[in-house]
Amino acid sequence: MFPIKTSRTFLIYSVEALLAFSLIAIFFAPTASADTIYTYTGNAFDSFPGNFACPPVCKITGSFTLAQPLPPNLSFVTIFPKFFSFADGAVTLTPNNSFPFIFQPFTEFSTDSTGAITTWDIRIQGKQSLGFPRLVSANVPGAAIEDATAVLLTPEAINTDNPGVWSLTTTNIPEPSCFLLLLTGLVSITGAKRIGLPGRKS
Repeated sequence: MFPIKTSRTFLIYSVEALLAFSLIAIFFAPTASADTIYTYTGNAFDSFPGNFACPPVCKITGSFTLAQPLPPNLSFVTIFPKFFSFADGAVTLTPNNSFPFIFQPFTEFSTDSTGAITTWDIRIQGKQSLGFPRLVSANVPGAAIEDATAVLLTPEAINTDNPGVWSLTTTNIPEPSCFLLLLTGLVSITGAKRIGLPGRKS
Protein backbone atom coordinates (compact mmCIF):
# COMPACT_ATOMS: atom_id res chain seq x y z
CA MET A 1 0.00 0.00 0.00
CA PHE A 2 1.01 3.66 -0.58
CA PRO A 3 1.98 5.64 2.48
CA ILE A 4 -0.88 7.69 3.90
CA LYS A 5 0.93 10.95 3.13
CA THR A 6 1.45 9.94 -0.52
CA SER A 7 -2.20 8.86 -0.91
CA ARG A 8 -3.39 12.12 0.63
CA THR A 9 -1.17 14.20 -1.66
CA PHE A 10 -2.43 12.32 -4.72
CA LEU A 11 -6.04 12.88 -3.62
CA ILE A 12 -5.42 16.59 -3.07
CA TYR A 13 -3.94 17.09 -6.54
CA SER A 14 -6.76 15.02 -8.08
CA VAL A 15 -9.39 17.28 -6.49
CA GLU A 16 -7.48 20.38 -7.58
CA ALA A 17 -7.32 19.10 -11.17
CA LEU A 18 -11.03 18.24 -11.21
CA LEU A 19 -11.94 21.66 -9.85
CA ALA A 20 -9.77 23.45 -12.43
CA PHE A 21 -11.22 21.37 -15.29
CA SER A 22 -14.80 22.08 -14.15
CA LEU A 23 -14.23 25.84 -13.97
CA ILE A 24 -12.60 25.93 -17.42
CA ALA A 25 -15.34 23.77 -18.97
CA ILE A 26 -18.10 25.95 -17.48
CA PHE A 27 -16.42 29.08 -18.86
CA PHE A 28 -16.32 27.68 -22.40
CA ALA A 29 -19.67 25.85 -22.31
CA PRO A 30 -22.05 27.01 -25.08
CA THR A 31 -25.59 28.27 -24.69
CA ALA A 32 -28.18 25.72 -25.80
CA SER A 33 -30.89 28.03 -27.09
CA ALA A 34 -32.51 31.40 -26.76
CA ASP A 35 -36.28 31.58 -26.40
CA THR A 36 -37.98 34.58 -27.99
CA ILE A 37 -40.88 36.18 -26.13
CA TYR A 38 -43.29 38.35 -28.11
CA THR A 39 -45.31 40.74 -25.94
CA TYR A 40 -48.47 42.50 -27.07
CA THR A 41 -49.89 45.68 -25.55
CA GLY A 42 -53.30 46.65 -26.85
CA ASN A 43 -55.29 49.86 -26.46
CA ALA A 44 -58.17 50.32 -24.06
CA PHE A 45 -61.62 49.01 -25.02
CA ASP A 46 -63.87 51.81 -26.23
CA SER A 47 -67.13 49.96 -26.84
CA PHE A 48 -69.05 47.74 -24.40
CA PRO A 49 -71.97 45.97 -26.12
CA GLY A 50 -72.19 43.35 -23.37
CA ASN A 51 -72.02 43.26 -19.58
CA PHE A 52 -68.24 43.24 -19.32
CA ALA A 53 -67.00 44.52 -15.97
CA CYS A 54 -63.36 45.29 -15.32
CA PRO A 55 -61.04 47.82 -13.65
CA PRO A 56 -61.20 51.44 -14.91
CA VAL A 57 -59.11 50.59 -17.98
CA CYS A 58 -59.17 47.20 -19.69
CA LYS A 59 -57.47 46.04 -22.85
CA ILE A 60 -55.93 42.98 -24.46
CA THR A 61 -52.38 42.29 -23.34
CA GLY A 62 -50.27 39.17 -23.46
CA SER A 63 -47.29 37.28 -24.76
CA PHE A 64 -46.21 34.06 -26.41
CA THR A 65 -42.90 32.21 -26.42
CA LEU A 66 -41.14 30.66 -29.42
CA ALA A 67 -37.96 28.60 -29.60
CA GLN A 68 -36.62 31.04 -32.20
CA PRO A 69 -37.65 34.40 -33.66
CA LEU A 70 -40.23 34.59 -36.42
CA PRO A 71 -38.53 34.59 -39.82
CA PRO A 72 -38.93 37.57 -42.16
CA ASN A 73 -41.58 37.90 -44.84
CA LEU A 74 -44.14 35.50 -43.39
CA SER A 75 -47.61 35.73 -44.89
CA PHE A 76 -50.52 34.54 -42.76
CA VAL A 77 -48.66 31.63 -41.17
CA THR A 78 -49.97 29.65 -38.20
CA ILE A 79 -47.51 29.33 -35.33
CA PHE A 80 -47.43 26.97 -32.35
CA PRO A 81 -45.87 28.68 -29.32
CA LYS A 82 -44.18 26.91 -26.43
CA PHE A 83 -46.34 28.98 -24.08
CA PHE A 84 -48.78 31.88 -24.19
CA SER A 85 -50.65 34.11 -21.77
CA PHE A 86 -53.26 36.70 -22.79
CA ALA A 87 -55.60 38.79 -20.65
CA ASP A 88 -58.40 41.34 -21.00
CA GLY A 89 -58.06 42.92 -17.55
CA ALA A 90 -60.47 40.49 -15.93
CA VAL A 91 -59.42 37.02 -17.09
CA THR A 92 -56.10 35.50 -18.20
CA LEU A 93 -55.98 32.63 -20.68
CA THR A 94 -53.06 30.21 -20.95
CA PRO A 95 -52.66 26.69 -22.37
CA ASN A 96 -53.82 25.41 -18.97
CA ASN A 97 -57.30 26.94 -19.09
CA SER A 98 -58.07 27.23 -22.81
CA PHE A 99 -58.97 24.82 -25.58
CA PRO A 100 -55.94 23.98 -27.75
CA PHE A 101 -57.90 22.47 -30.63
CA ILE A 102 -60.99 24.66 -30.76
CA PHE A 103 -60.62 28.08 -32.39
CA GLN A 104 -56.92 27.29 -32.87
CA PRO A 105 -54.97 30.22 -31.39
CA PHE A 106 -52.20 32.10 -33.15
CA THR A 107 -53.27 31.94 -36.77
CA GLU A 108 -52.34 34.14 -39.70
CA PHE A 109 -49.20 35.86 -38.50
CA SER A 110 -47.27 37.96 -41.02
CA THR A 111 -43.89 39.64 -40.70
CA ASP A 112 -41.93 42.25 -42.62
CA SER A 113 -38.39 42.00 -44.01
CA THR A 114 -36.92 42.39 -40.51
CA GLY A 115 -39.10 39.70 -38.92
CA ALA A 116 -41.31 42.21 -37.08
CA ILE A 117 -45.00 41.28 -36.78
CA THR A 118 -47.18 43.26 -39.17
CA THR A 119 -50.53 41.45 -39.24
CA TRP A 120 -52.03 38.91 -36.86
CA ASP A 121 -55.24 37.14 -35.91
CA ILE A 122 -55.29 35.72 -32.37
CA ARG A 123 -58.36 33.95 -31.00
CA ILE A 124 -58.21 32.05 -27.72
CA GLN A 125 -61.20 30.19 -26.30
CA GLY A 126 -61.34 29.71 -22.52
CA LYS A 127 -62.81 26.65 -20.84
CA GLN A 128 -66.24 26.23 -19.28
CA SER A 129 -64.85 26.60 -15.76
CA LEU A 130 -64.14 30.26 -16.60
CA GLY A 131 -67.47 30.85 -18.32
CA PHE A 132 -66.21 30.30 -21.90
CA PRO A 133 -64.38 33.64 -22.26
CA ARG A 134 -62.88 34.35 -25.65
CA LEU A 135 -60.05 36.79 -26.32
CA VAL A 136 -59.44 38.22 -29.78
CA SER A 137 -56.73 40.43 -31.22
CA ALA A 138 -56.68 40.96 -34.96
CA ASN A 139 -54.91 43.34 -37.27
CA VAL A 140 -55.81 42.22 -40.78
CA PRO A 141 -56.48 45.31 -42.91
CA GLY A 142 -59.51 44.84 -45.11
CA ALA A 143 -60.88 42.11 -42.85
CA ALA A 144 -60.70 42.93 -39.13
CA ILE A 145 -58.77 45.35 -36.94
CA GLU A 146 -59.93 44.86 -33.38
CA ASP A 147 -59.19 43.76 -29.86
CA ALA A 148 -62.15 42.14 -28.16
CA THR A 149 -63.29 40.05 -25.25
CA ALA A 150 -66.36 37.86 -25.64
CA VAL A 151 -68.32 34.99 -24.16
CA LEU A 152 -68.20 32.36 -26.88
CA LEU A 153 -69.18 34.45 -29.93
CA THR A 154 -71.02 37.24 -28.08
CA PRO A 155 -68.88 40.42 -27.82
CA GLU A 156 -68.55 42.00 -24.38
CA ALA A 157 -65.99 44.76 -24.99
CA ILE A 158 -64.25 45.93 -28.18
CA ASN A 159 -61.62 48.30 -29.51
CA THR A 160 -61.69 48.75 -33.28
CA ASP A 161 -59.32 50.28 -35.82
CA ASN A 162 -56.68 50.93 -33.16
CA PRO A 163 -54.25 47.97 -33.04
CA GLY A 164 -51.70 47.63 -30.27
CA VAL A 165 -47.95 47.13 -30.53
CA TRP A 166 -45.58 44.18 -30.29
CA SER A 167 -42.17 43.97 -28.65
CA LEU A 168 -39.78 41.06 -28.25
CA THR A 169 -37.15 39.92 -25.79
CA THR A 170 -34.70 37.02 -25.89
CA THR A 171 -34.03 34.73 -22.93
CA ASN A 172 -30.93 32.50 -22.97
CA ILE A 173 -31.35 28.92 -21.76
CA PRO A 174 -28.11 27.33 -20.45
CA GLU A 175 -26.89 24.06 -21.93
CA PRO A 176 -27.90 21.19 -19.59
CA SER A 177 -24.22 20.14 -19.45
CA CYS A 178 -23.45 23.48 -17.79
CA PHE A 179 -25.46 22.43 -14.78
CA LEU A 180 -23.62 19.10 -14.62
CA LEU A 181 -20.25 20.85 -14.81
CA LEU A 182 -21.32 23.30 -12.13
CA LEU A 183 -22.38 20.42 -9.90
CA THR A 184 -19.01 18.74 -10.49
CA GLY A 185 -17.24 21.93 -9.47
CA LEU A 186 -19.30 22.21 -6.29
CA VAL A 187 -18.55 18.57 -5.43
CA SER A 188 -14.85 19.28 -5.97
CA ILE A 189 -14.96 22.26 -3.62
CA THR A 190 -16.78 20.19 -1.00
CA GLY A 191 -14.18 17.44 -1.35
CA ALA A 192 -11.38 19.95 -1.01
CA LYS A 193 -12.85 21.25 2.23
CA ARG A 194 -13.32 17.74 3.63
CA ILE A 195 -9.72 16.66 3.04
CA GLY A 196 -8.39 20.08 4.04
CA LEU A 197 -6.31 21.34 1.13
CA PRO A 198 -3.12 22.84 2.56
CA GLY A 199 -2.17 26.40 1.71
CA ARG A 200 0.64 26.87 -0.79
CA LYS A 201 3.96 27.83 0.73
CA SER A 202 6.35 30.13 -1.03
